[in-house]
Formats: sequence, C-alpha cells, structure tokens
Amino acid sequence: MATKLDKAVIRESTEVVDDRNIIISITEGQKISMKLKGMKSGAVEIDIKKLYNQLTGNEEEETPKEYKPVSIVTTPKEKTGSGPVINLNEFRAQYLVSADFPLDVKVKLEAITVNLLNNRKG
Repeated sequence: MATKLDKAVIRESTEVVDDRNIIISITEGQKISMKLKGMKSGAVEIDIKKLYNQLTGNEEEETPKEYKPVSIVTTPKEKTGSGPVINLNEFRAQYLVSADFPLDVKVKLEAITVNLLNNRKG
C-alpha cells in the first residue's frame, strides 16, 4: 500500500549534470520539481498528472499554461593540478591530419584517445 503524498519528498539523484547531482522533489501540491544540487535558482517543475499524460500519450484537455523561461548558470570549476589541459577531440584532429606521423602511430594514438573518451566521467 502506498503512502499518500501529503508532504514533500526530496531525493538526490545519482545522475550528474554539469558536475552536480539532480535534486528531485515531489511536492504536496502534486508537482515534480528538479534542480541542480547547490543551485538556488534554475528549478523546473511539472504537474504529476501532466507528466503522466505526456508519458502515456494521453491528450489532456487543458488550456496551455504560460511558462517562464528558465536559465541555469554554472560556474566553471577551478583547475587543479599542474600542466596544460587539452581537448581530446582537438588533439585527435591534429594527429590524424598530420603528415609527420606514420599510419601505425596514428592507429595507436587513436586507440588510446578513443579509450580515454569512452571512459571519461560526465
């Protein structure tokens, strides 16, 4: 048996966007709200009934509501460690078009780069 939704339920998702977890709130007002952890603004919300109808493909006869635009502002993290930080895709493009590298070196570099791109976080 399920518990009635008569007070807000707040949970932190394991999903990460812009290096921040998503905070999900289900409110007593029958809405689902999401925002990035640590952000005071930028919350988005939707009525539970409207979300259900969207997911099931049901048409809901309701006058469209005016939604305010939402902006999410994030500050870049400070770089840690020493040494240059390079974009792997830019590095990849440079060595692939370079005439200075033999094909077998390009193939080895490509394997390393693809592995790094596939295993990076976020």
